[in-house]
Amino acid sequence: MEPIVVGVDAGGTNTRAMAATLDGDVIGTAVSTAGNPVAVGLDVAAKAILDSVIRALGETPLAAVRTVLVGGAGGGSEEFDQAVRDRLVASGVRAESFVGPDLEAAFGSGTPEPDGYAMIAGTGSTTGRIEGHRMVQSVGGSGWLLGDEGAGFWLGREAVRAALEVCDQIGPATGLTDRVVEAFGGAYDREAIIAEVYRRPPIWLASLAPLVTEASDSVAQSIMDRAADALAQLLGSLRPVPGKPVVLTGGVVGPASPIGGLLDARLRTLGLDPVVVRNGLAGATWLAILQHRPDAGPGVHARLVARV
Repeated sequence: MEPIVVGVDAGGTNTRAMAATLDGDVIGTAVSTAGNPVAVGLDVAAKAILDSVIRALGETPLAAVRTVLVGGAGGGSEEFDQAVRDRLVASGVRAESFVGPDLEAAFGSGTPEPDGYAMIAGTGSTTGRIEGHRMVQSVGGSGWLLGDEGAGFWLGREAVRAALEVCDQIGPATGLTDRVVEAFGGAYDREAIIAEVYRRPPIWLASLAPLVTEASDSVAQSIMDRAADALAQLLGSLRPVPGKPVVLTGGVVGPASPIGGLLDARLRTLGLDPVVVRNGLAGATWLAILQHRPDAGPGVHARLVARV
């Protein structure tokens, strides 16, 4: 029976799984619901991971699975690791399982190299230094209350602040005002906007990030410039070595976001050549393969990346 591994990218919106041979031939992929325990809790996250694994395997015998490797925001938590393992074993998947940091999986999606740097900029922002395919240092990721500058929550909050400054007649006119007011039900009133913000969960502000990235006036551009500066500073705090791989992922730095281009320009002035990936799915599967084939080369990695 040919050995099979499964890589999982457990995110706050959805969970992706990829089943592959040790040669990098993909036999199935699947998408399930959110698998981030911080967002949905341990049990719901573990269930989503199991669902994605089973569906990616399809008709493949469970006994063929050698390793399930999960990259997720809860990576490194023994409690999360145990919850995932218990779910897998109870469903007949008795392979070894690992839950690692999402930065490791993201980095592995962008390069087969063992050393470099990774950044995730979505709802929040975090970056890390990778050595031997493992994260040895991380910066950021402290959440909406204490940090995450330049990421989705920060962008949404800045959009509301800009609208409030217009209402207070202390800030420049901006098209963001109309868009913020529309998002809050059309009440062009300072107190109404503030009341609506505090009525919702704080992290909801991240859903307003596109109001900034899809706008074109000078206020929105200033916010995006400051976001790019903050993200460049976050990565720069690791003192990245020019020539080492730099992998970026997340909606704020993706191809659809102008902030990605702004950040790219800033990083290139540091002698860095960043690569943007969609998610950590190929990387998680790559790391699972390396558990059994540490000599696996770029060809294996390329086959995984081609299926994402």
